[in-house]
Amino acid sequence: MNKERISSRQKVQAILARTNGLVKIDDVQEILGVSRKKASHILWRLAKQGWIRKLKNGLYRIVPLESSDTSLTDENPWIVANELFSPCYMGGWTAANFWGLTDQLFLKTWVMTTLPVHKKEKSIAQHDYILRQVKPTYLFGLKIEWIENNKVLVSDPHKTVLDFLSFPNDYTAQTMVEMLASYLKSELKNMDVLTRYAQKIPNRTTLKRLGFLLELLAPNEKILIEYCHNNISKGYSSLSTQSPCTKTIGRWNLRVPERLKEH
Repeated sequence: MNKERISSRQKVQAILARTNGLVKIDDVQEILGVSRKKASHILWRLAKQGWIRKLKNGLYRIVPLESSDTSLTDENPWIVANELFSPCYMGGWTAANFWGLTDQLFLKTWVMTTLPVHKKEKSIAQHDYILRQVKPTYLFGLKIEWIENNKVLVSDPHKTVLDFLSFPNDYTAQTMVEMLASYLKSELKNMDVLTRYAQKIPNRTTLKRLGFLLELLAPNEKILIEYCHNNISKGYSSLSTQSPCTKTIGRWNLRVPERLKEH
């Protein structure tokens, strides 16, 4: 591109034509054919003029050209999350809603990331995120979704269920019951896949919760129940820290609420 007398609007249009609206210094270097130092200066100037908005060091989003309000964004929150928190996937309530395992709508996007999480909730570019840190070994059971030519990962239905059982600080005991019950009643149910995933889960406390709830909701699933029982962790754990768990189930080394409603 001819670098002489290019207006800010032309620069933005050129960048927008070659990106998804999220811009890095490397993008500007390649698109405008300038040095890294010059690209950094261009981004700084465009941000000062209101053409782009800084999300974090080295990452910007383009403000819609037709917008007069620089706080507006039409970027999909999954795309922004993928740029900010990768390696990551969309999980928790976000994934549950995506797969139809819940009818509840959530304005916040749940993101599971291997990056260090110092603040569990963040608001970025008009989007609210709930972040949970996971180990790289936890990045399995994911499905690729293409959003505006961007590859984004979301936990598949089977992994989504196990996520709910793996984070007792986030979900009530009744929520765990309802999520597993919804999965077992849905067309998404696949016990072979769920068993295979259970064998890969690094947290054996999750197996306590899964085995106990399967005995409650689907006692005929004896193969997976037996696997869970043979591989539970030692010591006693709570089904959820968000619910009063006063009843002890010795078979599962698990403390649960006095009454759980079956679904």
